[in-house]
Amino acid sequence: MNNITTRYKKVFVFFMSLLLALLAGGTQTAQARLQACRADPIVWLSDGTKIVITADIYTAESDLRDITYTLHGPQGTQVTKIVYTGKGFHHKETFIYLDDDTDGQFQTDTLVATHSDAVDVTVKSRLTVESWPDYLDSVSMPGKSNDHVVAHLHR
Repeated sequence: MNNITTRYKKVFVFFMSLLLALLAGGTQTAQARLQACRADPIVWLSDGTKIVITADIYTAESDLRDITYTLHGPQGTQVTKIVYTGKGFHHKETFIYLDDDTDGQFQTDTLVATHSDAVDVTVKSRLTVESWPDYLDSVSMPGKSNDHVVAHLHR
């Protein structure tokens, strides 16, 4: 019996020592974090339409080369105001407006250029009008960097 009791005591002491070592920070842990950067231009058009384009880019900001937003709107409309809400991307963003679509039809084309290949990108395009509090149309499109992510909106 004495041998069994001694064995349990040794096992107990071993596990207690291990537990104390873990609690004292004797081990190091590695953590991986998905980094994302975001850019959000808001565009107002002369027909009263407001378009919000949100690009979630799943990489570090240092990997981002540039972002080109192209908005196609109805013929005869113009951009009256544009506000960039993303932090620190102003020097990397380009906006192009083309009034080459039919009445009530809009298309966003977002091209995110990164140094890495095939970075995940999600572009959400939302449309509303000045007199309407909610979005009339909203589209979320997944894509990859260095590819065009296109969304069609209707008013």
